[in-house]
Amino acid sequence: MKLITFKYKNRISIGMVHNQKVTPAWLDDTLPQEMTQFLARGEKSKIKLKALQGKADLLLSDITLLAPVLTPQKFLGVGLN
Repeated sequence: MKLITFKYKNRISIGMVHNQKVTPAWLDDTLPQEMTQFLARGEKSKIKLKALQGKADLLLSDITLLAPVLTPQKFLGVGLN
């Protein structure tokens, strides 16, 4: 399962990529629309998203891919001299 964060018609959501198509999480109101919340819910959310596959998929070419986690909690960097 490949999870992504994407933008489609000014709407930002997460989804699952399969065969050049994207299943958006917004198809199920109980699924979070943000990656860290989605992953925090564990395997149940992944199973729910996979069950939506094929219901109202978007073409991968019609969306804009975004960073997987839009608001990271930590930013680590290495300083070199």
